[in-house]
Amino acid sequence: MEDSIRLAINRCIEKKDSDLGITFFGGEPLVRMDFIKKTVKFVKGMVKERRIDLPKDFELRFSVNTNGTLLSDEAIKFLKRERFTVFVSIDGPAKRHDLARKTSNGFGSLGIQAGLYKGGDKPRL
Repeated sequence: MEDSIRLAINRCIEKKDSDLGITFFGGEPLVRMDFIKKTVKFVKGMVKERRIDLPKDFELRFSVNTNGTLLSDEAIKFLKRERFTVFVSIDGPAKRHDLARKTSNGFGSLGIQAGLYKGGDKPRL
């Protein structure tokens, strides 16, 4: 991971890119929230270390593609604090989604995703 990030930062410097976006995806990335936190800390440290070499308007962006079932209050707090863009995948209408996306206890997961909203239309993220 560290080598890939160093390479990305160095390319931003060489090309004078004004941004670097890092997306966590594949399987369910929030299963490895520890890795996400470690990576964010490492990347931010690299950017701070090389700040003088980066364009003045350089922006670091993070995003995650998730099915939403592991978005705990702690995870949401972290993602908000680090200004993540969060993409939640849904497999069509509720019936179709719940056939394809079951929780560990065998129930459909769309109800959990619906829990991403508090008080009707106000998202927790």
